[in-house]
Amino acid sequence: MKFVKPVTQMMCYVPDRRVRVCALLCAAIAATASVARGDWTHFRFDPAHHGVNPDETILSPANVANLTVKWRTNIGGGCFASASMVDGKLYTADTGSANGKLHALDSATGQVLWTFPPDALNGDHSWTSPAVANGIVYFGVNRPIPVVYAVKAETGVEIWHHTGTISNIVSSPALIDGRVYVAFTDGTIRALDATNGQVIWSVIHPGGAYSSPAVAGGRLYIAIHNSGLLALDANTGSELWLAPMPGPQWSSPAVENGRVFVGSRDDHKLYAFDAVTGNTLWTATTNDWVQTSPAVANGVVYIANNAGNMYAFDAGTGSLIWQSSVSPGFAIGSSPTVANGVVYVASALDASATHFDGKLYAVDAATGQVLFSDVVSEGEGEARWVQASPTVDGGVVYIPNYGDGTVAAFGLNTPTPTPTPTATPTPTATATPTATPSATPTPSATPKPRPTPRPHPTPRPRL
Repeated sequence: MKFVKPVTQMMCYVPDRRVRVCALLCAAIAATASVARGDWTHFRFDPAHHGVNPDETILSPANVANLTVKWRTNIGGGCFASASMVDGKLYTADTGSANGKLHALDSATGQVLWTFPPDALNGDHSWTSPAVANGIVYFGVNRPIPVVYAVKAETGVEIWHHTGTISNIVSSPALIDGRVYVAFTDGTIRALDATNGQVIWSVIHPGGAYSSPAVAGGRLYIAIHNSGLLALDANTGSELWLAPMPGPQWSSPAVENGRVFVGSRDDHKLYAFDAVTGNTLWTATTNDWVQTSPAVANGVVYIANNAGNMYAFDAGTGSLIWQSSVSPGFAIGSSPTVANGVVYVASALDASATHFDGKLYAVDAATGQVLFSDVVSEGEGEARWVQASPTVDGGVVYIPNYGDGTVAAFGLNTPTPTPTPTATPTPTATATPTATPSATPTPSATPKPRPTPRPHPTPRPRL
């Protein structure tokens, strides 16, 4: 019996490869307007989805075993969304029991600073990891019709909103060159003006989009459910190519050095495509479903699967570097994050959907050796269920928990801050929408309930 994870991964470290990867990452970040060095602004760090923080220097394979919990805060709703970290604030969203809100937390203490929207309704749910730039946070919520919001990062006040199609939004936005790229489960993909939410272009592709778009080199890449990897012109939305893969598709692509890497569930493979032509360069096979998104660092691609294994493959050839049994028997629900020679990942539940691991793991990027593990939530049973991907910034690893809404911060041995309130009054936000479709559809979708484990879980999207 296989558990279907929601949708939403031995070689010595080579310094010269790190220089090349860091240069590529810095170029991608520079294209996203005023993004501060070291900020974690997207799902998978940047618009190209490298899954790497090249500026981390505090945590390393030498000291990561000394990680300890700095704080835990319960935001009142389970999180599939990974966290973004900008200017001392941590942003994440919940799936439903807290009505699908966006939460801003103080990264030093875990105190909730504000939540949005103030008119959140019972049944609202958000699966998207926020994108942040220029003092604005972008995220999507299903109400049940999906809405994309732009919110002031300092206050949580709405700037604009855009109403999507009659479907859902489960993929995370990509933000680059003054545009916000979003995708919906009916296959609609849109480019929005980041300043006002106006539609720049909109296309639809049969099959639906559950993965998150990656943007690099003027192209948008996204996995289309039961079809393959789609490439669009990021300026116009015109289709460039569609590379077939066996479905369904939950993994989000990562772009690096002229290649696009993405996982494929049913054939247990990691694919590498030519970023310009869409030609398949190589495939590498694992031993179970691949639904996480890859991370690419120093010429190595890291991916994890439902058997609890992590793999490192040579990005140029697809040859296996190492395989590590990180959480045997427990699906790795989050996508790997790489920083300064360490790969971070978190585990979920077993194939029967009755036993839960719920741990953050730190793995040596050169060898696959597990260096650290600890539970994200102190709860029991289903509470220990993690789907979000780790965010690493300034010597701290932040990770939201799906099972009970805990958001945890792990750092080196430092005192735990005095507990802070888990909720603060939400500021009164005067909505100033400047972009909605010409006709807002009448909500007809049934609000999605918070999933409950069962022997044959229904597939859910990876953010």
